[in-house]
Amino acid sequence: MSDQGSRLETFLARTDIKTSERSFGDSLKAWYDKKKRLSQGQWSAFQRMEARYDPQVIAQRQSLQKRLIARW
Repeated sequence: MSDQGSRLETFLARTDIKTSERSFGDSLKAWYDKKKRLSQGQWSAFQRMEARYDPQVIAQRQSLQKRLIARW
C-alpha cells in the first residue's frame, strides 16, 4: 500500500473526526481503492484536513482558546 493509502486508513481509524470530514475521507478512500492514487488536488485537500488533527495543532488551538477565554 502506498503512503496515500496508509495515511487515509490511519486518518479514518480516528474516532474524533467530524462527520463531514469522515464523509469526505471515505469518499477519498473509495476513489483511492478504485484508482490506487489520489489526484494532486485530492491529496492536497486530504493533507490540509489531516493537519487539523495533528496533536501540535490541537494543542495550539486549545491554548489559544484558553487565552481568549481568560481575557473575557
